[in-house]
Amino acid sequence: MRKLKYFFLAVLLSVMFSTQMLTSKAHHAVLQFNLEEMVATADKVFVGKCTSIKETEEMIAQGIMPVTYYTFTVSEKIKGDIPQTFTFKQLGHQPRKFNKTIKNNEIVPMVGGKIADPDTFIVHGMSYYRVGDEMMLMLIPNYMADLTYPVGLYQGAFHVTRTSTGKPIVKNSINNRGLFTNAYNNYSKSTDKAKVIHPEGDLEVPVIASRTSNQNFAALIGKPGALPLTDFTGLVRTIVESEK
Repeated sequence: MRKLKYFFLAVLLSVMFSTQMLTSKAHHAVLQFNLEEMVATADKVFVGKCTSIKETEEMIAQGIMPVTYYTFTVSEKIKGDIPQTFTFKQLGHQPRKFNKTIKNNEIVPMVGGKIADPDTFIVHGMSYYRVGDEMMLMLIPNYMADLTYPVGLYQGAFHVTRTSTGKPIVKNSINNRGLFTNAYNNYSKSTDKAKVIHPEGDLEVPVIASRTSNQNFAALIGKPGALPLTDFTGLVRTIVESEK
């Protein structure tokens, strides 16, 4: 039964990531998105605070799989039809600290006194959230069994924190790397259809903000790391409008 469970998990993961993964010699590397292609790929974009987490198992792809339901109170809707209280489902459970034990002369990973198996599995690169976390999320359209996840896995999950003066700032787990400089990978957008982000054009003006009066966008591209939340959401809204 456990072998069957692992098999179905492997099948689901291959379906889930086949279009957003690139093969490298050492490992699977996640497709790198720039901000405009990320927004174009996303079905829903919002800012909100995580209020509850529910881990469970469901029948998916003819096997029982671990899934986690996240509920957010939405403070800003940017793209898509999103209710004020929004719940979505991701594959896998929250990460846990692993211990090890010896069984049949083999080292076996343990979680909470139990042998680690797909029930304790969280997808490599998948974002997860804690109650109280404030996030800006860009979620792909629902796929198998209404699952979803952020565009480019960790790339589309931006943590909102505050400076010592209380100013909200936002960054993903790779410090916003490549948001304005990654080339289009033709997943949802191509260079010839770019309207806002132009990484291959004039390096001094890769962001075109002609559809808005916000003058802070040009300054965003020169700031490594966390970006001001208000300016960032304004730029994302500009991209959303450019798609219409």
